[in-house]
Amino acid sequence: MSNIRTPPIITPMIRAFCDEIAPGQDPVYLRIRTRACCKPSECYRNAWAVATRHGGEVVHGWAITDWPGAYLEAEHHAVVRFKGELVDVTPQPYAKVLFVPDPTRPCSKSAVRPFPNMFKVLVDDPVVTAYLGVFQRFRELTNNSQREVRIDAVAFGALQRDAVVIVARMEEKYSQH
Repeated sequence: MSNIRTPPIITPMIRAFCDEIAPGQDPVYLRIRTRACCKPSECYRNAWAVATRHGGEVVHGWAITDWPGAYLEAEHHAVVRFKGELVDVTPQPYAKVLFVPDPTRPCSKSAVRPFPNMFKVLVDDPVVTAYLGVFQRFRELTNNSQREVRIDAVAFGALQRDAVVIVARMEEKYSQH
């Protein structure tokens, strides 16, 4: 089981990471309030649909997660502003989301991973480097948002085998006890 989570507090390191990604924007915790029309991993479509149906404004930015002791991660994300309050309408595995708005990187409602995830490695460890490398190769093989490509089944199978090994090593080294 992965140890990726929403950081419980906004540390100076998290604040600095957010400032690198979206200068001058403050990270904030958002409540998650999904709607029946919202599907996991479809934040752009979800935000546009809810904003259109219920009023509100789509706001783009980054969802911040971490694997404690290993790395910070920023994934491009879309939420909705209702009467001044930012709300995440996409189903999440977390109770809340740490979000930093980024008005410089908007995207369309049909976008799929329009921007690569960003990472800040917290430790000099080849296991973390290998884990993030596997993650990046997975994204490269599966990201069809910019081009039409068929996934290479052999490469994908090899990547899955690599991922099983490296995820086990990450969990062994960085599991929360």
